[in-house]
Amino acid sequence: HYKAVIHSPEGTKFHYRDKFQFIKNPIPLDDDICILGAGDAYCVSFIHSFLKTVDMESSIKFAHENASAFLVKKYKL
Repeated sequence: HYKAVIHSPEGTKFHYRDKFQFIKNPIPLDDDICILGAGDAYCVSFIHSFLKTVDMESSIKFAHENASAFLVKKYKL
């Protein structure tokens, strides 16, 4: 089965088990902040979690938490 994950500042769209789903980012992002590096934090977190759990939804949530923590630390949001 093919799986697709598309991440954006608004959240993550993904196709899993023959249906499309969306998980919203836990913190809203202003257009005026630089999110450089947050995508890297998201990707590495997602891959790490998915390889351990093979659970798409929990891995996406874990990735959101870590990318958000990166931005909170970087910008003190």
